[in-house]
This record gives sequence, C-alpha cells and structure tokens, in this order.
Amino acid sequence: MKLRSFFVGLILNFFSGVGLSGAEQFSLLEEADRAYLSGDFSGALTRYDDYLARYPGADTVWETHYWKGRTLLALSRYVEAQKEFLLAKDRVTDLVLRNDAWLGYADALYYVGEWEGALSQYSDLLDSSQAGERSYLLYQVG
Repeated sequence: MKLRSFFVGLILNFFSGVGLSGAEQFSLLEEADRAYLSGDFSGALTRYDDYLARYPGADTVWETHYWKGRTLLALSRYVEAQKEFLLAKDRVTDLVLRNDAWLGYADALYYVGEWEGALSQYSDLLDSSQAGERSYLLYQVG
C-alpha cells in the first residue's frame, strides 16, 4: 500500500509541475509520433500541425518541425519538407537531430531534382561534421 501511495504521489506531483497544458502537449505529441511510427503520415501531419498551432512557444517546437519535415518527406511533399527541415536545422539544440534535419533538407532537394543544391548540402554537412558523425552521415547518404 505504501508503494502505491508513493507512485500516486509521484504521478500527481509530476502532473502538477507540468500542468494540464503540459500533459495535453505531451499527449498530442505522443499521438503524432504513434501515427508516424505506424505509417499513418496524414494523421501524424494533422497532429503535428495541431501541436504547432496550439503551442507555438513550446520547448519542443523545433523538434516538432523536424518530425513534420520527416512526415512531409514520407508523403512525397518535398518542397514543404524543405521548409520544415530548414526551420529545424538552424534551431534544434540536439546535434544528431540537427544534422538529420540538414540531411532531410538535402534529401528533399534531391527528390525535387535540385541536384547541385543537394550535393552542396551533403558536402557542407560532411565538412561540418566530426569523424564519428561523418561515418554515420556517409552511411545515411549512401
């Protein structure tokens, strides 16, 4: 019984710190991510758009732009994906995610036939990366 009380208290304490708005934000992002992972890209896009409209100042807004870009890429909406990746690549704080946004941007250029732009982005990304990241990027670029 004491253990249950501990966990109930922990959960209540967490949500009191996050607030209802924080719980709603988390829930909406979780739904979007689940839709993306299950291949429901239209559903994911709707939820990412909803999140960005409701919480434009959230801590995870730039990561959400990244995932929206990935979703648009999966839907073959390459020009729109480019815009989302550009927003994310210049603002995401996580280095791996930032590099992947840059890679997504280059991929989107490639898919619309902007070969020189894509090659330039791939080269710049490789030049800016450290050795460990470079091997990952070379694997991703193929």
